[in-house]
Amino acid sequence: MGRFSVRDMLGKQSIPERREEQTIVYRDPRELVPTKENFYNTRNIDKLKASIKITGYLMQPILIENIDGKDQVLAGHRRRLCCIELVNEGDTRFEKVPCMYAAEIKISEDEDLSPEQKEAITPFMRQFKVIQANNYRDKNDWERMQEALEMEKIVKNLKEKVGITGTVRENLKELLGVSNAQFGRYKNISNHLSEELMEEFQDGEINISVADAAASLEPELQKLAYEMYMKNKILTLPDIQLLKDQQALNADIPGQMTIEQATRQQKPTEDETPIPVELQIERFFDSLKKNTTARIRNGDKLMGTKMISMLYCYVKHRNGYLNYQGHPDRITFNPDSPEEKEMTWQELTEELIRRYSTKKPVKMTTIDAPEAVITLTESAAVKAFCEAYPKKLKTIMRICRQCKNNGEAAKAVQKEIAPYGLHAVSGSEVEYTFMGFTAGLEIKVKNEKVSMKYGRLIVEAKNLYDPFSPEFDMEPKKPEAKDEIPEKSCQSAAETPDEKQQEDHSGDLTEMGGHLRNTDKIPDVWPEDLKDIPVPTDVEIIGYLYDEERRLKEFLETEKEDPGLPHMAILKQQLIVGGLRIIKNLVEDCKEEPEESEQPPLPIMKNNDQRKEWLRNYKSWGLWYEDKNVGIKYYKYDFANGARLIVEEFAPDPSEKSQWYTPGEHHYMHLVGGPKPECQNDKGWSYHSRYNKYQNSETELVKFLKEIQK
Repeated sequence: MGRFSVRDMLGKQSIPERREEQTIVYRDPRELVPTKENFYNTRNIDKLKASIKITGYLMQPILIENIDGKDQVLAGHRRRLCCIELVNEGDTRFEKVPCMYAAEIKISEDEDLSPEQKEAITPFMRQFKVIQANNYRDKNDWERMQEALEMEKIVKNLKEKVGITGTVRENLKELLGVSNAQFGRYKNISNHLSEELMEEFQDGEINISVADAAASLEPELQKLAYEMYMKNKILTLPDIQLLKDQQALNADIPGQMTIEQATRQQKPTEDETPIPVELQIERFFDSLKKNTTARIRNGDKLMGTKMISMLYCYVKHRNGYLNYQGHPDRITFNPDSPEEKEMTWQELTEELIRRYSTKKPVKMTTIDAPEAVITLTESAAVKAFCEAYPKKLKTIMRICRQCKNNGEAAKAVQKEIAPYGLHAVSGSEVEYTFMGFTAGLEIKVKNEKVSMKYGRLIVEAKNLYDPFSPEFDMEPKKPEAKDEIPEKSCQSAAETPDEKQQEDHSGDLTEMGGHLRNTDKIPDVWPEDLKDIPVPTDVEIIGYLYDEERRLKEFLETEKEDPGLPHMAILKQQLIVGGLRIIKNLVEDCKEEPEESEQPPLPIMKNNDQRKEWLRNYKSWGLWYEDKNVGIKYYKYDFANGARLIVEEFAPDPSEKSQWYTPGEHHYMHLVGGPKPECQNDKGWSYHSRYNKYQNSETELVKFLKEIQK
């Protein structure tokens, strides 16, 4: 049998359409049966019901088909429910409603399909028919997401049953016009958004940009986002950004394991030594981000309390510099010690305002605090570095804008500042040495120095500064000028004189691959009305949107507390935010995302030798991704039962090579998710709900493969 596309497989009447010979029939809405394949939203029908009642008729006939002697609804489920409610309320006008039988979806006789294959794909063609019947429907973002996910299932099943051509993404783009970027957002929301927020997304109360951003939050923070929505009846991207900042701080809490930690990049141990509360309050203020300190200096108690409580409500620091635990309603200094002290977030904010509301805050220390030697901390070192080298700070902040998380930003910063593995400056009050990613960096202030990983640099820098602050926006390109770095500097021998000054490459950072800056190279996805406007970068649009949403939020909060703002001023700001949100989605649609390669089908394995051979031939699955910084490659295989097998491959160690032995690659296998085995002894395998450092043996995986192919 030859391979063919979905369009080839469908007959000429594949899409239900109205014909001249089709007639209107009238049916009792109470006797119409909703098709079980319907997934479109049937909630919140009050407005539609009122409209139908006022007009007295349906603007569009209900699309039906006769199955086993019963009329089933393909399109018009909300209209059917409205008419039923109106009839139950005594409105006899809707005891009979206009309906139309949908055209049949036929499978082309030109295609070489067996009767068994036609029967196997019939359920999927019915689902396809429901989607096509609702083509004209005005859908919200949640319905478009469900439509794309259902179509994905249809295409995957058709590929399995009859072997249609093209990738899943290619077929989705052809059938629904859904771009790779948009489908990626749908998958992220579907897989990770909490049930409470999904309900609001389904009802159209939060938009797709907010839903996508919220889906990247941890479950506890998503719960907090929902509480914010229920309190304010609005959830914006700046709200989510605050929670993301909090999540970044939480990422350093001991007990949480990442892949980096699993590959033996360990965190320092906790230091529970009590620290005077007065001194901690001072240090706490020094660690705040600039936009938060601005609130404190301006005496804004309301917003200051809100921002501090949101950022630090679940943060714990016990590092010898700070010793506190955040809670939703308070902060506990020196927990579980004789010097424990609790303060509400409002009390802490009031104390900070009392101390630092002037332009020049007066530092406070305890009587017992030594005046002679102050040990250089990571936070103080990063602060000194950022103040001494503002161009470096701009580069770091602009990188943070573009990266999804702190780990990604850390790698990007290392590649930007020390691309050759070493970049150093000496002979200044603040000296630094940036090395490879694994080695980290060193900052020296006067006679004290501190070493840290790049991830710690990112965390401390984001604690001090807001990456989306206007001060880090792009500036017009100027003729190259010498950086403020002292003349006395050392670099790796690999650097050439032309590579010596690499202080600010921010222009390169914000120019994404394939980014189009002139209007004669506008992509087809870009609307006709915007053809005279260049496509902005991710950094530009996110920065502008962040500022404008923050401004809109302040407008709404001010109006709530002290009504009187001009209606047109608020409306203008709402329109600006709405326009930027639309442009942000369009920018994402302009990106060309690489199609995820399809994994080879799971072969029928009749004995344990074949199963072992398949496991050892993991490279045939295709490379998932590679961490070049630590020399590790990852391969994965996704099973139909929801389990994922991850292979962690380490490069050979050249130091082990000898006259008698040539080192080879070694790997560890991790089975994640899927159904739990009934027994984990001799008949089962070790179950892990998420990725961790504990591997599964080959014997265990053979048992797993045997079980799933019974």
